[in-house]
Amino acid sequence: IEKLNYLGLSREMEFHADAIGANIVGSEAMISSILRMDLSAQSYDKVLHYYEGKIKDSITTENLFPQHSFAMNYVAENSNIEIANNFPKVTLEHSERFNKSKLTIENQWSSHPSDTDRVNAFLALGIPAINTNISPANSLFKNIHGTQSRISKKLFSNIKYENVPVIENLDIFIESITEEYEENKFPKIFNNYYDNHNIEPFDLNKAMESKNPIQRPDSFFNNKKTELIYLKNSMLNDSQTLKAITENNYDLKTFDYDGKKYKTKNASEINNIVEKEIEANKNIIQSNDIEAFRYFYHGASK
Repeated sequence: IEKLNYLGLSREMEFHADAIGANIVGSEAMISSILRMDLSAQSYDKVLHYYEGKIKDSITTENLFPQHSFAMNYVAENSNIEIANNFPKVTLEHSERFNKSKLTIENQWSSHPSDTDRVNAFLALGIPAINTNISPANSLFKNIHGTQSRISKKLFSNIKYENVPVIENLDIFIESITEEYEENKFPKIFNNYYDNHNIEPFDLNKAMESKNPIQRPDSFFNNKKTELIYLKNSMLNDSQTLKAITENNYDLKTFDYDGKKYKTKNASEINNIVEKEIEANKNIIQSNDIEAFRYFYHGASK
């Protein structure tokens, strides 16, 4: 009971801190910054992964912050996220689009509210911005480039290069990232449908002989169909985690699934439900893949 009271108080304090922030900069600015955090973290990891691949060539950077800023906006632009004042304007809908997991195991007793709860609280406050300053926060530093360079140097300090490292400038980074993306991207007509989806084998002859009406291509790759892919991948991850819970690989007594709390002994039962949902989802996706194939096949044969 004491723990629950503490967690409840801690959550209230988090909301109170958010409310103070909203009263200073307005609700919209707080919402925008919160929803941008995941994209910022993913972009940061992308930059680190890039320079990790350059270690063997003894290539590094003096300041990785401009690369991070470019990567964040580049990913946003190619994900149809609006850029405003040189920052991605991530919406709650977009944030939730990529993570459709219904399983919670780590934060059942978390004192920190979810992003959705925080956004809803900001919307309820509805505090407008006054005298908005769109300058980035790093403009408050006297010598931001020097600070960024020192942080970057510290970050790479433990890396052992075979040769004296060569400092790569931002232009080369931009060129490399852009070239890699252009070489591997799918045309925009596919609406990210194939970015995280490989087509399962199906009977080509049966598909070619089908007499079903040919659908329009925009019906294969609209947002509803693309979200089926994100849902499938989230359910597959949930299923793997539930199997791990069943095998006692987590030190848990309970877990949450789809907003309900269950004991760990129920993990296998819940996973059976998830696996049936996965199978149903896969059938819908494969049907869509077949119809998309038929459209392009008949178009090519004309």
